[in-house]
Amino acid sequence: MTGASKSEMLRMMTQASFPYLIEITTPDGNVYRYANSDSDKIFGGNTYEAAFFKPNPPEVKNGEASEASITISAIDLEWIARIRATQQRSTIRFVAAIDRDVDGSEVIEEIEARTYTLTAVDWNRFTIDWKTVFDPLAEEQVPVDECNKFVCPGNA
Repeated sequence: MTGASKSEMLRMMTQASFPYLIEITTPDGNVYRYANSDSDKIFGGNTYEAAFFKPNPPEVKNGEASEASITISAIDLEWIARIRATQQRSTIRFVAAIDRDVDGSEVIEEIEARTYTLTAVDWNRFTIDWKTVFDPLAEEQVPVDECNKFVCPGNA
């Protein structure tokens, strides 16, 4: 994030908005992009369609965190058809962003991004509720090591 965006975030008053952008990648490799705003947003060279969705953060009870979830609109029924068409899991990438005006041009910058796996799903005529699972180890790079007599003495 640029210094100008950081400055806008720290000001008492700002002319910026803070939309969430999501990218849902289905098992067949298709990517669907949405912004929880009143108008389409362009970020990273891609268009994010204006849509209704609500991220639901995990709740902590008795020291245990529940799963997070996301609720998206199902008014057009297209996502219900996609869900029924596959038995594999999709992934979702959340991007928290700052959207501000710079000399009459809209500038959108990433604040933070996380990727989750979409698991259990439930829907009605109006909304789809997906559970999300975050695997922090998925982003860790672990070197591969071979078990041999030099690194594991006693192994023949």
